[in-house]
Amino acid sequence: MADTVLKQYKGFEIKKVVIPVSDEEIDAAMNRIQQHHKEVVEVDRPAENGDKLTLDFTGYVDGEAFDGGAAENYELVLGSHTFIPGFEDQLVGAVAGADVDVNVTFPEKYAPEVAGKAAVFKCHIHKITTERTQSFDELAKSAGLENEAALRDTCVKLLEHQNAAKADKIMETQVRNLLADNYVGEVPEDLLEEAYNDTMEATAKEVGLTGDQLKAQFESSEAFKEALENIKKQAMLRAKGFLALEEIVRLEGLGVSVDDVKAEVARLAKSYELEEEEFLNYVKIKDVENSLTHQKALNVVMENLVVTED
Repeated sequence: MADTVLKQYKGFEIKKVVIPVSDEEIDAAMNRIQQHHKEVVEVDRPAENGDKLTLDFTGYVDGEAFDGGAAENYELVLGSHTFIPGFEDQLVGAVAGADVDVNVTFPEKYAPEVAGKAAVFKCHIHKITTERTQSFDELAKSAGLENEAALRDTCVKLLEHQNAAKADKIMETQVRNLLADNYVGEVPEDLLEEAYNDTMEATAKEVGLTGDQLKAQFESSEAFKEALENIKKQAMLRAKGFLALEEIVRLEGLGVSVDDVKAEVARLAKSYELEEEEFLNYVKIKDVENSLTHQKALNVVMENLVVTED
């Protein structure tokens, strides 16, 4: 390939990535649906931990009602420890329509006017509700499907779609690495430093740290030498991959229109629930343009892959 810093960018041979859907994934997806669609039902029995009570209450200290100690139609889940110790325990066993006196002592560290004092809360229970786990057949019918088997089949299709997207992402990463390996030009120091910081930031995010925090840890101890070297290698791949895509843009004469960039800004701003003007306080127009042209360049590479099934 004459007059270019890329040895190759078309005709890469890679193995097709397939991520099969396991029974464990399907079962987990079905269980998530079941947990997320529990039915709230009113019950006619004594209240148990986990039930939700709708109640009125008024609190008294020394026989006088105190500010902030009353509410109407308050929804309280027993066992949630929303109220002070002992309050919810005394409502276990209560029935709808009952009046219950709850006797408690406020903690020492509480509002000064009631801290450490004994109090009685006069409660009236309006109703008791609980969550009922629906059967898979019930869930299927509520979704317009015939039965559990149809619901399971729908889960399989969704998981297959998700796994296919994951597989495509893995193949895309492999292609980006191949592009980086085939880039033989110079890598500017400022670009490499930017790639290093970006890689460090992405790695830090995975463990709940900032890039600066992780960088300080890695660079201060020999124990992290191997991890730091890996970050540097990833940064070099990132930088070379960027330059490779830039070269493909040049070789293929790729570009994007102003309208394309505007549409992408609008899409991204909406995805972050921001106004476009506010979004552009965080992202440069040039970065959006580069992202679009680089995607076109990557599409050229992906369209010319030789994908093997073995």
